[in-house]
Amino acid sequence: MKDVLTLPAVFQNYLILQRQKPIRIWGTGPARSVVRAVLNGAEVSGPIGEDGAWELCFPPMEASSGGALALFCDDKPVRTIEEVAVGEVWIAGGQSNMEFALGYDYHRREVFRRPPDPLLRFFEVPKRSWEGQREGDPFTGGNFAAQGVWLPFSRKNAPLFSAAAYYFAARLREKLGPGVPVGIISCNWSGSPAFAWIGEEALEADGELARFRTEYYGRIKTQDREAYEGAYAKAQAEGWSPFMRFAFDLYMRGRIPIWLGDALKKVNPGFFDLQLEGPRDPWRPCGLYAAMVSAIAGYTCRGVIWYQGEGDDVRPEFYSRLFALVIRCWRRAWGEELPFIFAQLAAFERDHFQRGDSFPELRRRQEQVADTIPHTWMVCTMDLGERYNIHPGNKGPVGERLAAAALANIYGFDVPWRSPRIRGLRRGGDGSLRLCFEGCDNGLHIREGRIRGLRQSLKLFARNTEVRRFEAHTEGDALVIKPGGPAVDEIRYAAEPYVRVNLFNGAGFPALPFCLKMGPDSLWQRDSVVLEEDHGTAD
Repeated sequence: MKDVLTLPAVFQNYLILQRQKPIRIWGTGPARSVVRAVLNGAEVSGPIGEDGAWELCFPPMEASSGGALALFCDDKPVRTIEEVAVGEVWIAGGQSNMEFALGYDYHRREVFRRPPDPLLRFFEVPKRSWEGQREGDPFTGGNFAAQGVWLPFSRKNAPLFSAAAYYFAARLREKLGPGVPVGIISCNWSGSPAFAWIGEEALEADGELARFRTEYYGRIKTQDREAYEGAYAKAQAEGWSPFMRFAFDLYMRGRIPIWLGDALKKVNPGFFDLQLEGPRDPWRPCGLYAAMVSAIAGYTCRGVIWYQGEGDDVRPEFYSRLFALVIRCWRRAWGEELPFIFAQLAAFERDHFQRGDSFPELRRRQEQVADTIPHTWMVCTMDLGERYNIHPGNKGPVGERLAAAALANIYGFDVPWRSPRIRGLRRGGDGSLRLCFEGCDNGLHIREGRIRGLRQSLKLFARNTEVRRFEAHTEGDALVIKPGGPAVDEIRYAAEPYVRVNLFNGAGFPALPFCLKMGPDSLWQRDSVVLEEDHGTAD
């Protein structure tokens, strides 16, 4: 029970509220009192419950700026939140590639020269993985001064923004018009697996996925808590020394070669052990949902943009189910079918921390989510990956592709957003194969017409032996392949952890990875699904 009227931290000066939807605000206060709120001429009021909780809901409003949200308790003024705007609000969730700051982006200097935009604002949910975690704890990462406050876009604030989310928001500002503010609520944590973002009740309700929580807490049940706290304190003191902060900065900029990263592991192993299994571990099942998502759950917004999956490289076969459960859990918390727009993992081979061996399977599982969960859309980033850098520094196209998907599917704009996707195959009597694609805005193209480049990403097989000799060209929405050897029974495109792709549509979006195999009935299949088949001649 509270004796002072309070609001969650997200309700701060410069906040942006969602337009054209009922606006929910909530908090705590003295039981049996009456709370009243006034915004843009609208007034709502309601009782504070016996447990000290209260909730109010404003009617939908149109875009505006320069407003104030005034709060009263038993008709006594309590607080006024200034510079309130009403516009579009999106949650930016995931792990380090969503967290990746604009200050690391390859095109940051160009962005920093842009004029200030007071109606493009960011709020970073304070990074907390356990109750009572103090400000400035090195385990929170990032710049705490930028967490827990709404920041308008400016040269000073820009380096702290999520790069992908900034480019997303900037494109929305451009297309929706200068009168529509755009706010991003950034809720992410580097290295986090999907199950960290799932509520305990939701995870426990899934008989198979509940094992991750059961097994985790089974491992730490007999943990020497004093030894754990000592190890935590040591890593806290040593892991983020000035030298290692400098090294981390270089790492995020992609400037640490593999050999130097291996040497750093020997110099300071604590830097690589920041997430120690135990009650303070941000990667523990349900931990970030409890500590971070719960702080904003129910905040009226348009939807979620998401970039995550690298942290599930040890369990790729479960990813489609885990990510689907994240979506269902968040939708239940918000009380609506929030749209989810997410980035497929980019090309990557290895770096100082992990390998990309399981990335092809993770990409396939991500595509399954987009195929099976309503109101979800996936954008491809295969062309943006870097072989030895898990944090590609060119985040502009990531954010802009996420924005294109939102503009087309949420806002009704006629803009291209889809990547070419295999939909069918025809076999010609001469042994040629005609691969038909959907999502080919202005046709399918081999970038710069380089068949040699295509051979790096397109692999043909006959009885498990690679067929290296083949010709290929595009015709409209099709890729025509003429093998120069035995009958092909398997086709793989961009099916490796890292590969340079050069098959695009006219809008500049890369084709999605795929694997096709000829089944026992001599019909071509993808993931056991028979593709469209026509035995006519492939022209």
